[in-house]
Amino acid sequence: MKSTVFTVALLITLLASCSKEEPPPVSNSQLLTKQPWILKSYTTIRLSDGVTADGYAPMSLCYKDDEYVFNSNNTYEGNAGATKCDPTDSQIFQTGTWQFTNSETKLKRIITNGFGVGTVEFSVMNLTATELKINTTDGTYNHILTYSH
Repeated sequence: MKSTVFTVALLITLLASCSKEEPPPVSNSQLLTKQPWILKSYTTIRLSDGVTADGYAPMSLCYKDDEYVFNSNNTYEGNAGATKCDPTDSQIFQTGTWQFTNSETKLKRIITNGFGVGTVEFSVMNLTATELKINTTDGTYNHILTYSH
């Protein structure tokens, strides 16, 4: 009888010790650098009166497949994707560095080469394994951009 109780107790202990551990949480940096991001929606809101406009629908198809690749070494590139607007355009249209600030609630892109050289800071509205939603204000408009893989 003692042998049976001991065996059952041992079995329960072994099963409990084999339980799967929770994987460590994924950081925003890991989410951002996992795969290229492609714009899926772009909305502007005029700050003076709240008028909203869809900036994505009228975009040329050659811009809609552009990819933003954020690398783990804090560099990034804007890549023209499969469709370039002009065949002579460079495949990589923008490069620079990126960093999270303010407890990873802000994403700063420092554009060092290509279109829009300068610094742009975005507020991170949502960042998951499949969605990056950010916004920035330029003084006249609030720009809300949503990317996915």
